[in-house]
Amino acid sequence: MSRLTVAAADFFVAGPAVGAPLAALCLEKLIALGARRIVFYGWCGSMSEDLPIGRIVIGDKAVSGEGTSRYYPSDRAAYPSADVQKTIARYCAARGISTRLAAIWSTDALYREDRRQLARLKAEENVGAIDMEYAAMCAVAAFRQVELAGVFVVSDELFAASWHPGFSHEEFRRANAALLDAMLHFFPTCS
Repeated sequence: MSRLTVAAADFFVAGPAVGAPLAALCLEKLIALGARRIVFYGWCGSMSEDLPIGRIVIGDKAVSGEGTSRYYPSDRAAYPSADVQKTIARYCAARGISTRLAAIWSTDALYREDRRQLARLKAEENVGAIDMEYAAMCAVAAFRQVELAGVFVVSDELFAASWHPGFSHEEFRRANAALLDAMLHFFPTCS
């Protein structure tokens, strides 16, 4: 059994929250409790050969394919906090963890992805990865005027002719453990 110990009174971990509605609900609660700077940690599927299983992705533009974001209206595409993005990238680099920025498409229907739709998202929106929550998290953060950025481990690949899951691959397990450990120490050292 593992135990989480954090030596900072202004830092906490919440989750998991699978899917945009539950993630938005959790984020709303965190904001109501006083959270103002949030790092969203998750897994994503890759739509690009240069994002193989185990690669660390820092979310850039969020593209909504889920239903929650529309309840948090904005005049522009949802973007994360540039300051938190840069802080995560510097923090990871200092620990030898290579990262890459990528636009992320969030969907509610993972098993309904269409190859033509994925190709269009990649060509028109420069989407490099897929998840289920990121776009909603960015929309809530923008609406509530808090800082949020997302960091992900590539868990599966969608760019080939068929889906390539990597949840049991050593590359994924190693990257997931290293990133999770780094993120658990992120806020106490970057405040």
